[in-house]
Formats: sequence, C-alpha cells, structure tokens
Amino acid sequence: QFQKKNVPRKKPVKESKKKSYTPFPPAQTPRKVDLLLDSGEYFVSERIRNARKTVTKKLNASAKSEKKRLEREIDLGTAPEKKQKIASSSNNADFDVTKLKANLAKRKASTKSKMSDFVG
Repeated sequence: QFQKKNVPRKKPVKESKKKSYTPFPPAQTPRKVDLLLDSGEYFVSERIRNARKTVTKKLNASAKSEKKRLEREIDLGTAPEKKQKIASSSNNADFDVTKLKANLAKRKASTKSKMSDFVG
C-alpha cells in the first residue's frame, strides 16, 4: 500500500516590483583625500590635523561624561548643586588691593624657595 506523507502546501510566489532602469551609475562616494581637499585640511600638516581631532574628541568625551554624571546623580536622588558666584557687586566694596598684593608676593616667594630646593 501507499504510505501517508505530510506534504506542505505550496506558497504563492510574491511578485517583486521592477525598478525603473537608469542608464547612469550612481555618483561615486568621495574618498578621504577628496574630503580633506574640499575642507582645505589637506594642506595643513598631519600633526595639526591630529591635534584638532584629539581636541574635538576630548570635548565630546567631556560633554558626554558630564551628561552621564548628571544622569547618575539624578538616578541616585541627589540633585546637582549649582556653584555660587564668588564675586558679586556688593562684595567689591570690601575688596582690599594691598592685602591681595601682599598675598601674591608671599606666594611668589614660597614658590621660588621650593624650586631652589630641587635645583641645587
């Protein structure tokens, strides 16, 4: 006798839409050198280009880390504290120039003595 077989039913074939024919190929993507020539950075030295890249990377990283830090503080429940302004218009009247000059002179003298320890 014949054996029973589970044969799956044939699925209908999907008709794909034909794209319109274009005789011209797509525009070529620019190379790195072409982009550098367009921006004018090709004629700048490689050291300056690398320095610019690192500066932009550091700026992006610092902005991202600041954003992450704020998110962590919000998650922990501690609100970020805003820094208070040090100099205000009312405090300028109490400002003493002579004391400031004396403090600066003391600091300069102390740093010179520290440097002489290392030199000699």
